[in-house]
Amino acid sequence: MRPLRIRLVNFGPYKDQTIDFEDFNDAPLFLISGKTGSGKTTIFDAMCFALFGRSSGGDRNPDEMRSDFADQTEETFVTFIFEHHGQQYVINRKPKQILAKKRGTGTTEQVASVDLTVTDRDGKEQSWTKRGTVDQKLFDLLHLTPAQFTQIVLLPQGQFRHFLEANSNDKEALLADLFGTDLYKRWANNLNDQLKAMRQASKDQSTQLATYAKMIKWQDDTEIPVADAPATDILAALIRQNEAMEPELAQRRQVNDKESARLSQLTTQVKTEESLLAIFNQREQAQLALSKLNQQMAYMDKLAAHMKQLEWVQQTLPLQEKAVETKQQETRTTERLASTKTSLITAQQTLTDAVAVVEQLNAQKPEEAKRQSELTRLKQVRPLFETVATLSKQQVAQQQQLKAAQTNAELTTKQLSEQQQLRDQLDQQLTTLQSLDAKQLTVRDQQHALKTLTDQQADLDQQQHALQMRHQRTDKTAQQLAELIAKQKDAADRYQQLDHDWTVGQIQRLSAKLEDGEPCPVCGSTEHPKVAVATVTDVTEDELKEADKQRQDINQRVANVTGQLNELKAAQEKDQSAYEENESNWAKRIAQLTDQSVTTDNARDVLSQFKQQLANAVQQLNDALEHRTQLQQQLAVVKPQLETLTAQRDEANKKVQRVQTELTTVTAQLADRRHDLPDQFNDLASLDAHIKQVEQASQSYIEQTTKQQTVQNKAQQNVTQLQTQVTSLTQTQAEQHKNAVAAQQTFDEALNKHRPVVELAAFNQLANEVTELDEQRKVHQRFLTDKSRASAQVETLTKQIGDQTKPNVEETVKAREAQTEKQRTAQQAFYEFQQMVQSNEDVATKMKTLMDESREAQQQLAEMAELADTATGRSDMHLSLERYILQTYLQKVLTVANVRLAVLTNKRYQFRLDTSAGSRATDTGLEINVFDDQAGKVRSVHTLSGGESFIAALSLALALGEVIQSEAGGITIEALFVDEGFGSLDGEALQMAMEALQTIEGNNRMIGIISHVTEMQEQIPDQLQVVSLANGQSTIKYQHEL
Repeated sequence: MRPLRIRLVNFGPYKDQTIDFEDFNDAPLFLISGKTGSGKTTIFDAMCFALFGRSSGGDRNPDEMRSDFADQTEETFVTFIFEHHGQQYVINRKPKQILAKKRGTGTTEQVASVDLTVTDRDGKEQSWTKRGTVDQKLFDLLHLTPAQFTQIVLLPQGQFRHFLEANSNDKEALLADLFGTDLYKRWANNLNDQLKAMRQASKDQSTQLATYAKMIKWQDDTEIPVADAPATDILAALIRQNEAMEPELAQRRQVNDKESARLSQLTTQVKTEESLLAIFNQREQAQLALSKLNQQMAYMDKLAAHMKQLEWVQQTLPLQEKAVETKQQETRTTERLASTKTSLITAQQTLTDAVAVVEQLNAQKPEEAKRQSELTRLKQVRPLFETVATLSKQQVAQQQQLKAAQTNAELTTKQLSEQQQLRDQLDQQLTTLQSLDAKQLTVRDQQHALKTLTDQQADLDQQQHALQMRHQRTDKTAQQLAELIAKQKDAADRYQQLDHDWTVGQIQRLSAKLEDGEPCPVCGSTEHPKVAVATVTDVTEDELKEADKQRQDINQRVANVTGQLNELKAAQEKDQSAYEENESNWAKRIAQLTDQSVTTDNARDVLSQFKQQLANAVQQLNDALEHRTQLQQQLAVVKPQLETLTAQRDEANKKVQRVQTELTTVTAQLADRRHDLPDQFNDLASLDAHIKQVEQASQSYIEQTTKQQTVQNKAQQNVTQLQTQVTSLTQTQAEQHKNAVAAQQTFDEALNKHRPVVELAAFNQLANEVTELDEQRKVHQRFLTDKSRASAQVETLTKQIGDQTKPNVEETVKAREAQTEKQRTAQQAFYEFQQMVQSNEDVATKMKTLMDESREAQQQLAEMAELADTATGRSDMHLSLERYILQTYLQKVLTVANVRLAVLTNKRYQFRLDTSAGSRATDTGLEINVFDDQAGKVRSVHTLSGGESFIAALSLALALGEVIQSEAGGITIEALFVDEGFGSLDGEALQMAMEALQTIEGNNRMIGIISHVTEMQEQIPDQLQVVSLANGQSTIKYQHEL
């Protein structure tokens, strides 16, 4: 994946800024500079936000990335464009943000959104807009988490120097996040949790056994185990006690059963005596109730006689009601008869009036017949008037059509003539432009040749710029080499001086210890007439070794830079030769194109002049071609118009002749029809007006005749109906009078026949009491029922008692209560003893079961403890499962890093993973050392100098990115940005860092250095400068020369 461009709108300090990474295609190593806080890292926050929806460090919420200065109407978004395998990817992502409403006032929350567009080599596009789909597409492409991508693209130098020197715990935190080994940690934690749970379960089992032991109920004569006795001893003692308690339990059960049987016998006796006593009491109550009922007999006899009287009245009441109803019917019929007779007189008068009106209308029938005859005659004449009116309209319309057709024929003839003249003019002009096609082919060839030469000129300019850049780099490297050679001489001189001083010092120290007769270690003489006196400064062996190390280091650097300089010079010579050859060939092609004498010195001027001449020629040719096209387009329009106008002219002439013929025919027909019309009416309108007048008079007569005939018929029907009603009501009245008299006689006879005789007033009084008859019947019947039931109950109870005497229940109850207390005492003694036996047996069963489970659990606990301790690192090796996995990954990283480290240090240093067990987990498993080839031993990374630490950390960081990409299986990231960390380096270490960074150029990988260090700004010509403005915004500037 190679970044191309990224656009930041209202993102961080950027209003609307596009960063074009393609501007540095010719300078793989460039500097990103700017003041602290100006927005350098924001560029990579935007890149990570576009890809993953979060910042590069993950410490900022996407919602917080919106610029403070952004207007509420303006959106915040990032557009990131990169390419991979010939396909271009465009990501546009917006965070959740508060914006002003497009309509009305107020604000609205815009949800986060993202869209992805992929364009292949053929220009075919595919787009996705759903966030989940886009994120999955990007993950399928990258196969990287946000942390892994940040680690590969952005190297925070200080962080990796810290990682290099960090303890194993700190390394584990970073590596676990990058390689996703949390699964092993979670599994180890899960094992640890299971171990804790099993230990707690074991503890709970012990606690439960202790609880069971406390639940045991010991007998006084039992030897109770001590408090801390083993559970097996307690269980054995309990089992012995339970066996000893069985005989006593059987004896107590026998006593309880005997007392319970005696109590049951007394309880049955009490129930029997209580039942007999209840029967004696019931008979006494029944006898008392029967005595009270006998006292009510006289009242009940009177009530029965009154009820009989009311029953007669109840039977006679329908006769009285019928007499009253028939009399009322007669009265109503008499009233209806009088009303109907009055209505009949009124209806007869209405009928007389209607007959008179109908007779008057019948007298007008002859006049109506005349009107109908006239209408028939006029309607027969009317078609003649219609024909004349139609022919008149046709005559006027055809006169108008004739005039319009003549005008159209004249206009069409004129237009045809004009178009014919225009066609002749266009043909003449096109004839003069026939040579344009040949000129166009010539110009196209010249344009193609010019484009080729222009592209070659751009390539030459790029080659020249690259030569200049390489020349500057060669000069800078030569200057650097000269400085290093001077330092090399100084280091060699210093080492020689120190070596000399150290040797002299050794000789002086040996001389000071010489004694007569001993051989001198320098000359071998046994005589020492003049012992050397100390004349140099004392030099230690460590100082000499340090000087030697510095001498070797500078020698190595001189060798590295000398190799770089030789490579740069060889490449420069090769590129210069290729450039001169290409420029010469380019000048020859210009000469062939322009037919001029061209050299490399004037080639650009000649090409520029030819370009301007060709542009003028192209403009003239285009104008002429455009004019010819316009003429052709006009001619293409004119020709069909000529054909159309010719056809229109012929058709117009034909139409004039046709309309003239039709007009002549209609005029003759109109004259014939007007001769046949009557003189009474002028036209169709006057005829229709007269017809309408006659029709209205006829219609009015018919409507009046129909209406009056209807009135007469209804009046006749009403009179007939009323006469029928009078007859019917007269008959009904006579019958109802007869029925009323008969009903009254029947009622009177019933009163007279009753004994004793009952007067009408007394009858009416009794009739009012009939409603109480049912209640009186119920009272009398209830009395008879109660008296019968009481007599039967006394008789039944007397039979049940027979010859038995009334029992004394109280004495028997007292005996039962005494036995109840005796039985309760025996039962309580039995139940308490039985409960103690059952409780102890239950405890013994539970203890035995729990002890069996505990033995099995202890075995599983030991196995789990061993497994969990191994997985979590609680062992002598202090190495957890996750750290073991990470150790494998780290070894891969160190293997890859050693390849680059060997190049950067001339094979002096190699990373070594310390696999030995430390005293703590903090320093075990992920400790990194270096093997020093010069010293021939392994050293701690803490002993490296600042420059060496930088090179080691850089190698480690680059290797980590490569391994992450390899493990993830995603695309290759062709960009690397090293963030800060240079300000803490001294001059020499900074120079080593620059040399190391220059060695990782190439391989189509873009390297960006993020720093505000002045020395780097002075040494790196290609720069992306972040400039802070006064309003809190920042902008981007590009620089390619120092």
